[in-house]
Amino acid sequence: MGAADKEGEWHTMADAELELRAAELASQAHEGQVDKQGRNYFAYHLLPIAESLRPFGSLAYVAGLLHDIIEDTSDDLRGADRTRFPSLGRGGRTVGDPAGGRALR
Repeated sequence: MGAADKEGEWHTMADAELELRAAELASQAHEGQVDKQGRNYFAYHLLPIAESLRPFGSLAYVAGLLHDIIEDTSDDLRGADRTRFPSLGRGGRTVGDPAGGRALR
């Protein structure tokens, strides 16, 4: 059984595991990176964006965590990462790149 979010949507264990793997990947990919104020990039940029997307579901939350991997790091969502996150090839791209399509798919 999953836990309900503020809007009453149920999150399964699979959702929680996906979110945890995305958080680990984003944290590792942005390790040592800081924002313009010198604060931890993951904690002060990625997590607030992910939390603002939570009402749109688990995949939107994960896209918020991963949206800067392509732009700000040498990582991308191909290869092993796409294997771990098969449904995020589209989502991470469109959230991080408005020219790639709608804000969320």
